[in-house]
Amino acid sequence: MKLIGKRLLDDAFAEDATGVADCRRTGPDETTHHIEWGEGVSSGIVAIEAAPRPSYTGTWEILDTVTFDGTAPKVDIVRLEGSYGAMRHRITQIVTDGTVRSKVEGS
Repeated sequence: MKLIGKRLLDDAFAEDATGVADCRRTGPDETTHHIEWGEGVSSGIVAIEAAPRPSYTGTWEILDTVTFDGTAPKVDIVRLEGSYGAMRHRITQIVTDGTVRSKVEGS
């Protein structure tokens, strides 16, 4: 049963652009992160991060990073175990020559 499904980044490219999912009510034990690199992308990095709640103002924990490699368009998929209050995707290195979309799904 899918407990969460949310788009986090939508045609983003700027460093520190973020999208956040509130996981407190759904509490998935496993999440799948889809990082979709758009046409023409030549570089960029997206971090998958977690915190106790969406409004957390401290430093979020980096669970994994996805670095663009190859030819766009393409998708990278990351599966993570663990239950977190909030998850976000944050561009940590500008996406050049295109944009990135992302979503998180969990069960």
